[in-house]
Amino acid sequence: MSSLAFLQCCRDSNTLPSCVNVKHHINTPATKGILRRTSEAFVRERVHHTRGALHFCSKEIYKAHMELSNILTTADWDTIYKIIYEPSRITQATVRETQIKKFEKLSSGQHPVHGPEKGRSVFNLMDETLDFATESILAKGFNFVIAPKAIRKEKIITGVESAIRKLPKAIADEIREDVGSILRKSRPPRPNITAAERRALRKLQDNGNILILPADKGNAAVLMRTEDYEKKISSLLQEQTYRKMKADPTSKLERNTRAIIKSSSIPKEYQRGLLPSAAKPPRLYGIPKIHK
Repeated sequence: MSSLAFLQCCRDSNTLPSCVNVKHHINTPATKGILRRTSEAFVRERVHHTRGALHFCSKEIYKAHMELSNILTTADWDTIYKIIYEPSRITQATVRETQIKKFEKLSSGQHPVHGPEKGRSVFNLMDETLDFATESILAKGFNFVIAPKAIRKEKIITGVESAIRKLPKAIADEIREDVGSILRKSRPPRPNITAAERRALRKLQDNGNILILPADKGNAAVLMRTEDYEKKISSLLQEQTYRKMKADPTSKLERNTRAIIKSSSIPKEYQRGLLPSAAKPPRLYGIPKIHK
């Protein structure tokens, strides 16, 4: 989670970061409302300002990249990449973890949840009543990860082998030994959901007549009938904004794009990363608006 993502989450969930929390010694309901609206306006302004700052940084980085591409060789680029990649990855992971913890602390303090209904994190648009276990597992949100029952050792080994295939044999063997030792000592994590929640989740997965969708605003789950969802999408497609095409233009657009890139002045070593392959057309989907 970057600074921009953190601010956007605060804006969408009506959570106020401490940097925009406006206070005043007059403690009346009217004053609280004014201060609340002012703080929310500051959040929106911070989002706008941060987005502009990131755009400026992106332009400067691109400018520096183009200038250096005329000076450095491919070997120099590989050396620079090896030097900056790992520190930048570690920094990004550290910042992301810090921002997530910061948002969760702010959100829990400003929007305390006592049971799945308190936080309005589950919206049921069907005519059926959900039991407590179903609401509880859905209230955990789409970012919640269920602890696995077993460690997927095969997947880990495959990923490690893919990463070390170009390393010298001695170093690769040492890494294999370390990974094997860690996997032999590893144990699955403790379950983070109850047996009733697991049964409720499996029941939802097996029911093809129910769709679980993220809400347009906030971290909420919306339950609705598949039939109702398809009717709504079909009604949107009946408008004059859309028209049915005779054929899928994706392949033609991909060929044209490849031709333009290959005929451009972009260095060959960078063209490989820009050339599209196995392109797919975008898919239409709907997100319920629960805040209206």
